[in-house]
Amino acid sequence: MPSVAKHASVAMLLLACVAVTNALPDPKKGDESPVHRCQSEAQCERLQAVKHPASNRKQILAGLRKNGFAVVRCGDASGFFGSEATLDAAQAGAESALEQLHEEYDAQLFTQAKYSRSGLRLPPAPWLYKSLDGRVSQGARDTTDFWYREGYSYTNGRLNMPLLGGRAPFDAPPFRAHPNLTWLCNEFYGVSSCAQTTQGCLWNFPGANNTRWHRDYPEHWELLTVITAATDYPQDVGWIKMQRGTQYGGPWWNVSSDIAPLTSRGEPSAHQAVLRKGDTLIFTSTTKHAATPNPTNVARGLLFSIYAVDAREDTFTQPLTAKSLLRPKEDTRPKSKCVCKSTWRSSYCKPAVQHGCQSSGQCDETAFCVPESFYCVGRDGELPESWGVYCDESNNPALYNESKLSKNQNIK
Repeated sequence: MPSVAKHASVAMLLLACVAVTNALPDPKKGDESPVHRCQSEAQCERLQAVKHPASNRKQILAGLRKNGFAVVRCGDASGFFGSEATLDAAQAGAESALEQLHEEYDAQLFTQAKYSRSGLRLPPAPWLYKSLDGRVSQGARDTTDFWYREGYSYTNGRLNMPLLGGRAPFDAPPFRAHPNLTWLCNEFYGVSSCAQTTQGCLWNFPGANNTRWHRDYPEHWELLTVITAATDYPQDVGWIKMQRGTQYGGPWWNVSSDIAPLTSRGEPSAHQAVLRKGDTLIFTSTTKHAATPNPTNVARGLLFSIYAVDAREDTFTQPLTAKSLLRPKEDTRPKSKCVCKSTWRSSYCKPAVQHGCQSSGQCDETAFCVPESFYCVGRDGELPESWGVYCDESNNPALYNESKLSKNQNIK
């Protein structure tokens, strides 16, 4: 029967994936590629044209204001996060979190292959991207459907793990609520309400290619992204490249977000932020950047955290309602109820807006109210009732559907 053949072929492919997973190189061991170590300060200056000592906060702040980013040097434990032992513990913690995902993924993969009628359908994992090259079609190894709370793949071969804040050593200083980073956020945005909201790790696996140039957030998002190398990596492992002056309010703010710098038109060229162990890259929410390929056999993990004005939770890029890989039976649908008020002038108020979004600083350029969580109006524009959230005054599904039907009939 065709369906049986299909299930068999899928099972064979997934069993092959399990074997490939077990054969992946150990990120702790790396490969024989030379790691990036500066031979002299002059060489480092050529590689990192915008770098500052962590002790000079005003210099870092000036770099952020001028360029939209700054590279903070770590020399003799002078970086933000202290000694090599502290950095080693952080690297081990990030690798342990990744290994936990590996093990759970392999276990569910085995269940899927053995019990084809289980209904379990796993997407290709980003750490398999290079290993599956030539074994399956490009579409069959696309990792962008790997979308879980613990880790999501925004481009092929990459993984963003945003939930390390609850694990050691990230749940304590110097990684938790670093005072210098909080100060930088407050000074840059001219507020006193900045706080750390997210801690995670950005993995760039072997075989990952360029990402398109982009800005992470619209201009009304006020936050700093802080990225740190907790270990040394090969110089060509796939770093982040930035374009100077492209932050909101910067001299090159109006350049295109999604194409490479047009140096022929006078735009600033790309600056690749190569980080040594302990070095930190800080950039604004609107600074234009892109990731570079990883042609090595080393999985590169960079620690990251977000410091945001008013401790604004990242509902723009992070899949807060995605299902959990580690706890697949956990209900991750939105819990907040929608409330509508006639005094709010917003397209989102027809009929759905999350209560509280009328607070200051959350209106777009047309003075429309912007919800604190766009999941309240549904992913990709879906109506909230698709998520079991109803926006009638009584929060009653029947009354909501009745009023909606009545409106549709009036339109006809």
